[in-house]
Amino acid sequence: MPSASSHLLLILSLALLAIPCHAEITRWIDKDGHVHYSDQPPSSGAQKIQQLNIHSSPAQSPDTSWEQKDLELRKRLQQSEEAQKKADEEKKALETKKHNCISARSNLLTLQNSGRIMRYNAAGEREYLDDTARAAAIDEAKQAVDSWCQ
Repeated sequence: MPSASSHLLLILSLALLAIPCHAEITRWIDKDGHVHYSDQPPSSGAQKIQQLNIHSSPAQSPDTSWEQKDLELRKRLQQSEEAQKKADEEKKALETKKHNCISARSNLLTLQNSGRIMRYNAAGEREYLDDTARAAAIDEAKQAVDSWCQ
């Protein structure tokens, strides 16, 4: 079992990791044209000396935080789910349209090729279509075929 001193040492080492670091780096070009970086100043003969201040903080990395990444992931998942839902709805609408087209064509063929056509009226009684009612029903069936079978 770890002792209290090892716990304290662990906590202190983790706290030191969270301390922001600061370093001054010198960039220079030597007489041969090679670029050098160092924390020590250059020797004589260096050209174009430039001081670079490097600040580093483990708590704030240049990458986005995990919360931001999580938020972006959730947003992408939501967009993916919405896209899938939309695709499913479009597929269902296409299947419904196909089914309605088949039914409309079948109805038109029945009206055109059958002998006497019988329907039930509002009272539930049989009634046969005369020639004018049959022509009107065929026109309606053609319109249904045109609208569903595009």
